[in-house]
Amino acid sequence: IQWSTRISDEYERGRVLAQAEHYLIRALQRYPRYPGALRARGRVRALLGDVDGAIRYFESALQLAPRDTASKKYLADLRGQAQAKEARLAELLRQIEQHPHDPTLRKETGELLIELARPDEALEHLEHAVQLAPKDAAALRLLGQVLILHHKSERATEVYDKVLALDPNDWEAHINLTALTTGRDPAAALQHARQAHRLRPDDLRSNVNLAEALAANEQYEQALERYYLIRRGFPENHPYRAVIRERIDELERLRR
Repeated sequence: IQWSTRISDEYERGRVLAQAEHYLIRALQRYPRYPGALRARGRVRALLGDVDGAIRYFESALQLAPRDTASKKYLADLRGQAQAKEARLAELLRQIEQHPHDPTLRKETGELLIELARPDEALEHLEHAVQLAPKDAAALRLLGQVLILHHKSERATEVYDKVLALDPNDWEAHINLTALTTGRDPAAALQHARQAHRLRPDDLRSNVNLAEALAANEQYEQALERYYLIRRGFPENHPYRAVIRERIDELERLRR
């Protein structure tokens, strides 16, 4: 978990943290009263941005080990962050009462509610922001993010299409559209994946998405070539190599 904080690429960092959480869940299923595992899972949830979830795990660890100074410190830090965000949210909501048609206030409120893991409330404010400023690409990106969280794929696709109409070189919009269209339109997903890779050829996420889009189009040889290149970029002891190796094994079975 400590070295994960030094990973600069957000997608890679998220994948590694998800893998760490997978093993922690298994450990807690077997040893549910293990304070160290509870504390470690709190750290993962905090690094993933889930402040409320992290607080719950640190509190659970302290119930079992009241002298756990590390959990006490993490808990104090997180409560301070949460209080600051809640205070800012309260101020924004007061300002919205006075200026309900201010798109900037709506956008900032929506973004803060996403950070506080309250996507239902964020959706309302971001819908307002986009209605008030339909050409605000940042508001559209946030709205697309919340729609994905609500599993509203078709609406999210429409929103990211609008982002690309404003900025055709928004590589993250292409990345999101790759994921959104892979299941129902693999050819379109591959087109977006190629565009994202053209714009950010050295980014891990654009390379992985291109490999997956190729696989969705049953172009297994090209998908494997892409994964072989990705694997070369990691040292032998890097934990992400195990994830890549498993995917390569799956694709090699599909190729046969």
